[in-house]
Formats: sequence, structure tokens, C-alpha cells
Amino acid sequence: MLGPMENQPDRPAGEPQSPVRADWRVTVTLAGYLDAEDATKIDHTIDSSVTVIEQRPASERADVTVAVDAAGLVAAVHAGLAAVARGLADAGLKLHVVGVQARTAEEYERERAEPSDLVNAAEISKILGISRQRVHQLVERPDFPKWRYNPPTGKLYDRHDIEEFDRHWDRTIGRPRKTSRSE
Repeated sequence: MLGPMENQPDRPAGEPQSPVRADWRVTVTLAGYLDAEDATKIDHTIDSSVTVIEQRPASERADVTVAVDAAGLVAAVHAGLAAVARGLADAGLKLHVVGVQARTAEEYERERAEPSDLVNAAEISKILGISRQRVHQLVERPDFPKWRYNPPTGKLYDRHDIEEFDRHWDRTIGRPRKTSRSE
């Protein structure tokens, strides 16, 4: 099925149903990195009641999700692509579209409500058995896993990467020894 359809009992047999207007969420995936300033520019230039911008540094991709009102899947994709393209142009950014996904608003919200394998600093502190302050220190280490998404609420990490880090992490207790300077 290509989106919400209304019952049309009077239509001839075999004729496809026509889509009804619905609220859609269209996610446009862009190649490249959006820093916080670029994300703010795009957010302010896109005319949408809902704009969600998420950076995926591991793959150097950014997802821009917009709300559109459209009569079916194809119309939603066109409207979403047009909104993001206008937003990028108005913000003076030149990023290439590498993917697009359209879902009804209900499906989008259902997916977002599902449990995820992404964890924030509070969840990392529970997994590793350390304070949140210590988590913020650990993320600066070169061997700490890279974050996967950076929504406005804070960086998110893959749970499996954190658990793997925990298995190999040398948990030295206490402060590192001071080394004497030779003059």
C-alpha cells in the first residue's frame, strides 16, 4: 500500500484507490557534515511545523526530517525534497541528497517510540558503572567509540560499541601517577 487510502466502494473493479491527504514525515539524507550553526540555519529556513536534524558522523551523513501534508507517498517525497532543497539553498549550503524516506506521521512516531540501541551519557554511566562526569571525560579518549547521532538533546552512542569498550577498558582506579620532570 502506498499510504493512507479511503474506501471507495463505487470505483470500478481493478482501479487503484486514490490516496487521501495525510500528514507525512519525510527524511532526506545528505552527504556531508552539518555543524550546529548549519543545522540552525536550515531549521530557520525550512517552512515545516516539524524539522528534526540529526548528524551521523560515523557515516558523514545528516538526516533532515520535515513534516508535509500530501496526497500519497510520491507527493510526500516530492514535497519533502523540495522543502529541504529550499532550506539548503536559503541557508547557502551545498550538500548532496543521497537518500529519502517517507512515512506517515503515525508510523514515524511509532518508530521513534521503539526501544533503540542508541544510548546517551546517562545510560553510558549505568552501563560502565561510573558517573556522568566521568563519561564526559572518557568520550575525549581516542579509543572511546564515536558517537552515532547528535540530536539537540545530546550525543548518542551505539550500545554495542559501549559494551565492547567496557570489555577492553583498563579501569585503573585513582588518579594517574605524576611523573617527575627531568631538568
